[in-house]
Amino acid sequence: MRLPNEILDHIYSYYWSHLFYENVILELKENVKNALKARIFIQRHILYNVANIGKYYLQKYNNILKNISENKGLRMFLSKEADYIFKHMQNIEVFKKYKYPYLCCYCCIVSGRMRYVVISDFSKII
Repeated sequence: MRLPNEILDHIYSYYWSHLFYENVILELKENVKNALKARIFIQRHILYNVANIGKYYLQKYNNILKNISENKGLRMFLSKEADYIFKHMQNIEVFKKYKYPYLCCYCCIVSGRMRYVVISDFSKII
């Protein structure tokens, strides 16, 4: 027994919409949540106090920013959805000499006039 095409279309549309939700929408929501958490933590704790932050947090948020900046589609999505700063994280080659280059780049963009202080703090990290 075969179902009519109209019923099969409804079943397949439910099936594919559920797969799309699981594979795409949930991943984007998770990345938006991680980006917002990273932005809040960086602005509250790391931006003006780089020397006193544990290396665990520096490495963790550097990896989050690395994943965002290496994925061009995610970077474009987050620049509209969460934070415009991710749009400017393209020229990372300048910051490769520091131990946490993605975090240094993000902090320099966010800090504004204090970028020289941020760069000197990041250069002191061994």
